[in-house]
Amino acid sequence: MQKVLQTTPGNLDHHLKKLMEAGWISDSIFFSPRPLKIFQITPFGAGEFEVQIAQFKRVVRKL
Repeated sequence: MQKVLQTTPGNLDHHLKKLMEAGWISDSIFFSPRPLKIFQITPFGAGEFEVQIAQFKRVVRKL
């Protein structure tokens, strides 16, 4: 994620924690053979994301 988003480890960690605190994403750790953290959007997060996209579309249409 860090490479794709071109961000620092601290910045990425901060944003992931905020999304988890808000209930938008959850995380799981899998071991095979080393620990791997997986992030997943929650049903609540998916709904909130749809609301954000709808608001963004309304703003863009007004331009």
